[in-house]
Amino acid sequence: MMPPHVRRVRIAAFWVIGLAEFVLVLGPVVGRALVRAVPDGPEPMVWYNPFTWTAVHWSAVALWAALLAATVGLVLVLAQVREARKLRLEQAQPFVMVDFERHSSLPDVIMLVVENSGATAAFDVKLRFTPELQLSSLQRDAKLLDSSLLRNGIPTMPPSKRIETVFDLLSMQIEESLPTSYRAVVQYRDSMGHAYSDIYTLDLAWVRGLSYIPRKDIHDVAMRLQEIRSDLKGLRQELLRRRED
Repeated sequence: MMPPHVRRVRIAAFWVIGLAEFVLVLGPVVGRALVRAVPDGPEPMVWYNPFTWTAVHWSAVALWAALLAATVGLVLVLAQVREARKLRLEQAQPFVMVDFERHSSLPDVIMLVVENSGATAAFDVKLRFTPELQLSSLQRDAKLLDSSLLRNGIPTMPPSKRIETVFDLLSMQIEESLPTSYRAVVQYRDSMGHAYSDIYTLDLAWVRGLSYIPRKDIHDVAMRLQEIRSDLKGLRQELLRRRED
């Protein structure tokens, strides 16, 4: 769908070009009519008195006016082309974001999410955090800080690619007074080699004090099925034991 500003520029360009054509055709006609309207014949040409202009003068004025209008129309068309090209590039480029999210089923679990929501693949994705990410004592053995994701980055991220990993527990972050805000810099390039650098502020402070309703997902279903399987297995073993007795 065409953006409103591009549509307005296109309409303005059409109007200006149409006006140029109108002036170019109508100018000589108006000139001849004004010359005929002078009862005593043509007077010496005076630039500030249109009634002294001949049809040739009016044709010249119309030509210059048409040229001016065409120039304005050309400028508007070039602006439209530039805006359309900019929009096309923005729609076709990758867009890699990084953020903290609460786990859908476990509200106290904070997930670190990296996602390419753009239309094309991103390459050589690098993540930098200021200050360095800090984990609570409960998560320091998780090796997240030494992972390839943070140390080496991501070689390729196709469109809609989403990477999630457990960052920490919100309650432990608060209890141990760890930083709640980080400045994240995401650097990557597209298939044409153009480099991008986006800056995000990752803030955990906004989730404090908020109510949250856990949402059941497919993982909860799998856990319940495993429990049912264990119960059925125990029941089967009990029935077999009683039959042997």
